[in-house]
Amino acid sequence: MDNLGLYNQFATVPENAKRAIAGGKLKGKTDINPMWRIKALTEAFGPQGTGWTISLKRLWTEPGAAGEVSAWALCELTYKLDDGSWSEPVPGIGGSMLVQLEKGSLVTNDEAYKMAYTDAISVAAKGLGVGSSVYWDKDNSKYPVAAAAPEGPKPVTEETLRALEEELQSAGKNMDWALEYFRGKCNYPIEGPRDLTELQAKQMIVSLRRRQQAGGESA
Repeated sequence: MDNLGLYNQFATVPENAKRAIAGGKLKGKTDINPMWRIKALTEAFGPQGTGWTISLKRLWTEPGAAGEVSAWALCELTYKLDDGSWSEPVPGIGGSMLVQLEKGSLVTNDEAYKMAYTDAISVAAKGLGVGSSVYWDKDNSKYPVAAAAPEGPKPVTEETLRALEEELQSAGKNMDWALEYFRGKCNYPIEGPRDLTELQAKQMIVSLRRRQQAGGESA
């Protein structure tokens, strides 16, 4: 198969698998039925599990403005090559709102992780060209040319680690206590302080300061 063979095979999305988005930031764009992607991958490689696979690597949350919380998923798609070997993993990151502000109140979405996982699969599949005829137009208008690519979680800096250690000491806690706290909140291994993200460390610093000011128990 030539270099564009799979891309071209996956490019066109049938009309009955497309839906116009009626509201929100993507109003006027086109949504693709997730099951069509499964069908397209199955037609190209065979059933999931024997011809192609999706591995869920990580689930996590990130705080947003006004108390909102987003849920995120990282997955990897692999597929069987003509010689029977497996491809290198194709990564995909997807997100959805777990806690969202609606009409002045925070509302929890109990399907946020499922939606984030489905979105991650679509991003990985897009790397193979799945639905490219739709995305070519959608991405061209959604992202300005000068916009920077979205970044993943930033690792904690030495400066922030020192600030966290100082706050922990002031609160009568230590770094082992902080790591154990985050191990209970994350779906990925945290072995040492440098496994924390910059955001996690800063959130704990703010929480420790607030609790001390209020005279309460830390974090």
